[in-house]
Amino acid sequence: KAKSSTFHIGIAPTSRARCRKCKQQVQKGSVRIVTTAFIKHGQTARFTRCATCIDEKFAAAILSIYSDPTCIPTTADVDADTAKKIHATLTRLQQRVIMNHRIATTFTGPSARPPQEGKHRG
Repeated sequence: KAKSSTFHIGIAPTSRARCRKCKQQVQKGSVRIVTTAFIKHGQTARFTRCATCIDEKFAAAILSIYSDPTCIPTTADVDADTAKKIHATLTRLQQRVIMNHRIATTFTGPSARPPQEGKHRG
């Protein structure tokens, strides 16, 4: 079985990395989220995303590993207020994903179809 990716919140030590979503450089000193993907035995790849590019899909991927946003590891250079902002963003997106899922299943479920007029089950 493949090992799940891991994530952590940190401060960019250099400006060399590019955001996986917007393709812009993640500036030195800015907040970033690093994904460590396990490719195969002994090989990993690291992907960086700037904090402003957290979307519902990315939040869902993170929260599939860490069910509570406050459990996501942060590096020592991230201050508590910054971590709280990232956690709040992930929580908000998690709630939006849950709400969208509920709405989608409400309208696409088999019992969600209104009965057709003139047709009776008997």
